[in-house]
Amino acid sequence: MSDVQVTVKIENLAPDHGIYLTPFWVGFHNGNFDTFDFNRPATTGVERLAEDGDTSQLSARFIQSGVGSLDSTILGGDDGVIAPGETVEVTFTLDNEDAKSRYFNFLSMVIPSNDAFIGNHNHRDFPIFDEEGNFLDLKLTINGDQVADAGTEVNDELEANTAFFSQATPNTGTTEDGLVRLHAGFIEGGRILSEDGSSPNAPASFTGADFTADGYQIAEITVTSSDAPRLPISLSSLVDDEQIVGAGVSDGTGSANLVLNDAGDALDYQLTLTDLDFGANGLIPGGAQTPDDPNDDVTRIHIRNAARGANGEIAFSIFDTVTPSLGNEVGVPGNQDEDLVITPNSDGSVTLTGVWESTDSSRVPLSEYVTDIRSTGEDEDVDLYWNVYTEEFPGGSTRGQLVVDNDGSILTEDDFARPIYRFQNLNARGTYLYVATQERASVINNFPNFEEEGVAFHVSLEPREDFIPLYRFQSLLVPGTYIYVGDEERADILANFSESFGEEGLAFYVYGAGAEQGLPFSRFHNNNFPGTYLYAAGEEANNIRTNFLNFDDEGIAFEAL
Repeated sequence: MSDVQVTVKIENLAPDHGIYLTPFWVGFHNGNFDTFDFNRPATTGVERLAEDGDTSQLSARFIQSGVGSLDSTILGGDDGVIAPGETVEVTFTLDNEDAKSRYFNFLSMVIPSNDAFIGNHNHRDFPIFDEEGNFLDLKLTINGDQVADAGTEVNDELEANTAFFSQATPNTGTTEDGLVRLHAGFIEGGRILSEDGSSPNAPASFTGADFTADGYQIAEITVTSSDAPRLPISLSSLVDDEQIVGAGVSDGTGSANLVLNDAGDALDYQLTLTDLDFGANGLIPGGAQTPDDPNDDVTRIHIRNAARGANGEIAFSIFDTVTPSLGNEVGVPGNQDEDLVITPNSDGSVTLTGVWESTDSSRVPLSEYVTDIRSTGEDEDVDLYWNVYTEEFPGGSTRGQLVVDNDGSILTEDDFARPIYRFQNLNARGTYLYVATQERASVINNFPNFEEEGVAFHVSLEPREDFIPLYRFQSLLVPGTYIYVGDEERADILANFSESFGEEGLAFYVYGAGAEQGLPFSRFHNNNFPGTYLYAAGEEANNIRTNFLNFDDEGIAFEAL
């Protein structure tokens, strides 16, 4: 059993003079508690909630079902109701290993009304834990066109029959004996929409309660946890001029891959752009890439906050010659990322890698976007986008919206999304260091004796049953040289060679030799520096075997992509 704290927050999004919500019923279950179905009669529990806001019978049915771990009724501040603009939240303790806590359900009555309500009719719509117990953040917006009619009471809007007016006792309306359906809306010019708050029995004005109006929003529900285990989330972005709002046309294109780590405090990114000049403003050495065309000179790169088709404010600045005061973390104007590395490629493109961390001096903290990223579904947009500016188009020349990958926003380890970069130690040529993105920046900025040779392979930073861990040891005989080993060899080194190698910890996860799931990488021992190793595959491995006799092939060490 592993207890985690899960917070449910509910905000009434209705406008001024809009609808109110009765206390929310919420339940956590194993996916087998069905609250209601459209085109079928409402259960007694749903009828009592939809007509009177009474959750007692729904709760009793939930407990009797035996499929749930916990249910509760979340109250608002004034007589329990949740007014427009009001936010309420409650934190629950759940066992993330208990299947009865895996799914989330909710119901609330829309008032004033005869039997209008909101809720999820698909009892498996909202998982909050996966099968391994990793938490899945949830954020959903309930719109006006999702309001349901229980079909149990005629929508006459009479004061004596309408909850939140002068209904004297529960269950006093005219019985309908209908089916659950989407609500058609309040009567135009009827008792509810015409109430301006001046009537003796009216608790408020409801002139803004027409939830059938375009864009009407009822509520936002978020389910979060500060201590539950999570998996990383993979995102991608295609960058082009077609996404730019209100700017010009550019030849620049590109793509990006990003990974939000399991802790939610670091977003690794790798952005590659083509047909843009990064040399003119000193981002890469060698001067202008296209000296005869200043129009394509890159002046700024930001991550901004807005939905596709809209412009938003700066969230994080990568580079900015127009507003250099934004930051200067690595000697780059307007830079807020101390991990930024900019690499010119042989084809003329440029790759920017770095890590947006919660501790960076960004305009808006990364933490503001973590829940949105985690609760966004597969192939859906996140309200963040790359914006690249040039001399010709100071408002933006190319843009790329961030999109969540991988089936419901969870990064599966099959993707091997983390690149591992290879560095050669110039003080001991033929010896190598392999690092992930964040350590790469540190090596480039602080250790000039290491020369980067590019991406060596891709790995996972998360365990799985069919992966093996590789641990990194530094040679104490030739400092700055390394070996990567699995569990068995690690134990042997710790037991018998601790004077020659110092363990630096878990490096990453790969497939084992013979798994036939990736490219096989052989381990080569450098006889010029005993105890140092190179890992290579394919043509490079064959070239080493043929032309570099100082390297001994010790066989396949692991498989990676």
